Amino acid sequence: MAPAPESPARKPRPPKPVIGWREIVDLPELGLTGEIAKIDTGARTSSLHVDRIEPYTAQDGTQRAIVSSKVRHPGEPRRTLKWDLAISEFRNVRSSNGAVEERAVIITTLVIGGKQVKREFTLTNRKKMSHPILIGRKGIGRLFTVDPARTFLLGKPGTTTQGQEPDTP
Repeated sequence: MAPAPESPARKPRPPKPVIGWREIVDLPELGLTGEIAKIDTGARTSSLHVDRIEPYTAQDGTQRAIVSSKVRHPGEPRRTLKWDLAISEFRNVRSSNGAVEERAVIITTLVIGGKQVKREFTLTNRKKMSHPILIGRKGIGRLFTVDPARTFLLGKPGTTTQGQEPDTP
């Protein structure tokens, strides 16, 4: 009996970049650059702070929302941003305190660590949270390894990740 043929050797995957539990991200389609986000592998979905959301049905039957959020960076005056966003769906989400809340879900571009990817974000009032943007494990995907003991491994606050090459799937 002939020996079984050997399977071709798999190429080792390059190590994933390491990010900390807080990183600088951009959401360029929303005009948000250099934002501090909490990276939370315990959260499934990503979320974005909004102060007000007014859902409506557009003439073509799609779900949309007028959304506003107050943004403030150190040393700058507070500004209010308004968007008219397409809503991909409404979803029940269990928050960290165990309460279930129905949230609007949008799909937008996330730029982190030189990677540019489309991701889902739920919209909610995160005013009492320490970070207006939370990136959950689906937002990170398989792009990074998270070191929960470190922060800002991709750059310090006041920097931006824009201008980097898009990540192609």
